[in-house]
Amino acid sequence: MAEKLVMDYAAKGLHALIVNPSRVYGPGIETYSNPFTRFLKASIKGKVVPIPKCPGVIANYSYVHDVVDGHILAMKYGRPGERYILGGENISYRQMLSVVKEVLPGSRTIYVPKTLLQAAGGMQLLRFYFTKKQPAFTPSAINRYYSNTAFTCAKAIQDLNYKITPFKKGITETIQHLKQLYGSK
Repeated sequence: MAEKLVMDYAAKGLHALIVNPSRVYGPGIETYSNPFTRFLKASIKGKVVPIPKCPGVIANYSYVHDVVDGHILAMKYGRPGERYILGGENISYRQMLSVVKEVLPGSRTIYVPKTLLQAAGGMQLLRFYFTKKQPAFTPSAINRYYSNTAFTCAKAIQDLNYKITPFKKGITETIQHLKQLYGSK
């Protein structure tokens, strides 16, 4: 609804546009909405990390610095009433884990079936209702992890001169940042 309102005002002459980041990762504040950082942090600490059992599912990962630059570029060069996807590389979970294990040798993961993750997410929601402690994940979040979310940033690259950091480089910088914060295994 908010995006429709922006587009309506852009049609009336307001210099407004929309940017849509994909799955953002990178150095920064650990938040509820960034499970990828929690995954890397746990891996750095030597913990076994549960991963959705969907190794072939493809997702688009955008490096946080690219997204910040993309917002600035959109303010400078974006056309009113347009939408720009600020993403990164489209890779499968299998490829993502391969890069993480290459950059962070010894990281340990275990694939967990969707039904088990959804049940655990339901328990997280139940706990939230009683304690108000934010859930680590919810059943609806699990459903999103099992859906392909490949995107193209061609329009942002062409119109805004948006640049994409290669996934391996971004992961390397993110892991180095997290190691400084939390130490190595």
